[in-house]
Amino acid sequence: MRKRFGEWLKAKIEERNMTITELAERAGYDQSTISHWIAGRRQPSQKALRRICEALGVSLREAILASGILPSDAFEVSPNIVRVPLLCGEVPCGTPKEQFDEYVVGEIYLPEDIIKTRLGESYKYGLRLFCVRATGNSMRERGIVDGTYVIFSPDLEVNNGDIAVVNLNGALTIKQVFFHHDHIVLHSANPDFRPLVVHRTDDFCLVGKVVMYIGFVGLAPLGM
Repeated sequence: MRKRFGEWLKAKIEERNMTITELAERAGYDQSTISHWIAGRRQPSQKALRRICEALGVSLREAILASGILPSDAFEVSPNIVRVPLLCGEVPCGTPKEQFDEYVVGEIYLPEDIIKTRLGESYKYGLRLFCVRATGNSMRERGIVDGTYVIFSPDLEVNNGDIAVVNLNGALTIKQVFFHHDHIVLHSANPDFRPLVVHRTDDFCLVGKVVMYIGFVGLAPLGM
């Protein structure tokens, strides 16, 4: 997906006889960021994509459909569907939660009734939901396997024993969290993986509490 966006962006710049420097100045981003997008190393957030479209003089719809950031039916969403932002797997440790929008790479769509079953009406009153895609099978016995979409909220408190999205030394991971007096232990749901002990010297933060996930056999709220 990132490579596809980079190819589209490069073609648009060439069509308009622009340089990377010119696009960076018009969009308000530095040249290295634009270069990362073109090379497929990163993908812009929705906010950044809008600014790119303004600088290039193209519609947001064209950019979304041409680059593949969202599926082609993204503009035909039922009123009973909730859009959940999909984050890349590279949200830096310590990023303020209000800045998560900078790392949005797409959206997934969930039936409103499913959200209400798990969260009641709270999601309508400012409770934010985000999604990340799981990699690996360390949480296999909880039904979270490679490719599963995991829905979490940065606004819910992570309590002892909860499954959470965490950032450990620069990488996002999904683990069951246990708090001890002077350390934190991250448990997997696969006997092939040993628990991870988080020490004070580790770069660690809680990203959000997992509330549900979407696997290959449908959506399964935790604890059900």
